[in-house]
Amino acid sequence: MEASQSPGKALEERKLDLEARRLALDESFPKKWGTVIFSVLGTVAVAIISAALAYVQQRAQDAARQQEAQRLENARHIENARTALDIYFKNLPSMDPKDSRSANNMALIAVIADEPGVQDIFRRMIADIIAANQKAARASGHADAAVSDLAVGLPDVVRKAAQEAYVAKDFLAYIQYPEGRKADAEQLAAVLAQLGMKTPGIELVRSVPTKNQIRYYKAAQRDFATQLAGQRPAGLHFELSSLAGRNLPDGIIEFWLTEGEGK
Repeated sequence: MEASQSPGKALEERKLDLEARRLALDESFPKKWGTVIFSVLGTVAVAIISAALAYVQQRAQDAARQQEAQRLENARHIENARTALDIYFKNLPSMDPKDSRSANNMALIAVIADEPGVQDIFRRMIADIIAANQKAARASGHADAAVSDLAVGLPDVVRKAAQEAYVAKDFLAYIQYPEGRKADAEQLAAVLAQLGMKTPGIELVRSVPTKNQIRYYKAAQRDFATQLAGQRPAGLHFELSSLAGRNLPDGIIEFWLTEGEGK
């Protein structure tokens, strides 16, 4: 039987065992790479947080710039509208609807206004001039004068940029109808108004085309007129008639109803 190990030797062996374990721990993955990994993760986290803060700050700056630009734009519209109205009320004598030249004056003011609400007011004034011209034509025995005959030389009702598509709200829609088709004309006016067109009124005439017609004033309006005819407003079939080439204002379109049912 072997003699029991002395306490001194046992402690020495225990010390060597602990030292071996320490060396093994020092060479282990967590011990060797943990500090590096945590350092990298910390750097990445800081970068992400910094990027997020920069993004939020950029968005806030962009929003502030947009708000300031909108404020300046609104202020410009208001100032232009005030200027236009001031010009109008200081020059009332030259704004007489009975004088066809006043349409040009009002159109210039509408351009100066550059504010949709004010521009719409002046467009209605131009429509009033056309109505006055219609009344004068009837009084002089030209009851069948087309709107296009009375609108020659008038300023544009709408201004469209090149390649900008027309929409219904761009137009003043004039409807001419023969005896017996007033109900159809009224129904058509209601449908066009629902689409967004302004319909100053309907007019009874004696001379009408042999088929329902949509008459458009500008070549660029053809696509819109074609699309509109394809919708068969008020259940009516329309042929297209171009009046392009004449000195007619943009933003006016005519609807002519023929005699009979004319569906």
